[in-house]
Amino acid sequence: MEKERIKLVSEPVQMDDGEAAEHDPLVGKVIAGHLEILSILGAGGMSTVYKAQHLLLDRLVAVKLVQAGQFKAKATMRFQQEAKAATKLNHPNIATVREFGVDEEGSAYLVMDFVEGMPLSDAIKKASSLDAARTRKLMIQICEGLKHAHEAGVVHRDLKPANIILSPGEGGQETAKLVDFGIAKIVDEESQANLTQTGEVFGTPNYMSPEQCL
Repeated sequence: MEKERIKLVSEPVQMDDGEAAEHDPLVGKVIAGHLEILSILGAGGMSTVYKAQHLLLDRLVAVKLVQAGQFKAKATMRFQQEAKAATKLNHPNIATVREFGVDEEGSAYLVMDFVEGMPLSDAIKKASSLDAARTRKLMIQICEGLKHAHEAGVVHRDLKPANIILSPGEGGQETAKLVDFGIAKIVDEESQANLTQTGEVFGTPNYMSPEQCL
């Protein structure tokens, strides 16, 4: 029997200009008892991504926090079930999801590895274009990460250069890391009524397959 596909949807994340980060009430606070929020990495319509210190693991992480009230009780349970699938992804080309839960304010969250590096989108802008050898190496890594996720029944749903981090390594080597496997399919379903009325779709049209855009 074919594995059931668990679709995860990620919102387009736009980098904050720093001013909003200064006024974000969570910066400097500890949520869920062990996640110290350090700064904002990006924000979308339903969620915010923070750089945080995991006080139990003593390591830097990225925390995607879904605003309280976005989920109903049943949806929260399904979110947790589907997020659990993402924690099983263990691959050098995927930023690992370490944990998930609901904080004291009722906001659902995912904790992912914090990846140092530059988004592929920024690398393309900086260099105008990538040479063939570098492109080939990165594409192989990206495909390996996707293959691992698909074999586990997990689909990214918003794969684009901004969601691929180029992490520097020794000797000038770089590793492509897929990030933002983040918000579960239930976010899509909870918003479906409004989306149907407005004709909006999840994902980034320029990087979606034709059948998804139609």
